[in-house]
Amino acid sequence: MSEYKRQKSNQLNRLLPAGLVASARWLDKHDYRSNLVAHYVASDRLESPARGVYRVPGPPLKWQAVVASLQLIEGSWSHVGGSTALVQRGLGHYARLSGVETICLYGPETLPHWVNKLGVPERFEQ
Repeated sequence: MSEYKRQKSNQLNRLLPAGLVASARWLDKHDYRSNLVAHYVASDRLESPARGVYRVPGPPLKWQAVVASLQLIEGSWSHVGGSTALVQRGLGHYARLSGVETICLYGPETLPHWVNKLGVPERFEQ
């Protein structure tokens, strides 16, 4: 592996912590062109849980990591609110008996199209 590729790989590990996801647009903005991203996916340094979204392989993706990715990586102002915030603080008083849990997000911008395609068991709603 050339020194340049080794430096790019190490830089990616610093920019994209394990567990978080990043869009192809974000990777491109940080000088990771599509051919390099494809090489990383082929060599198992990155995985793609949805089209145009990448993460460092590791433990299963959780909804909290998706929210953190939106805020820290994508620069979104979205935040958890409503019934989700109440449940997280231990103040929820309705037991969910079945179905998919809905994560309520609030913010000025709309959620990216890939958020509900990541394979997490929860559904995001704005």
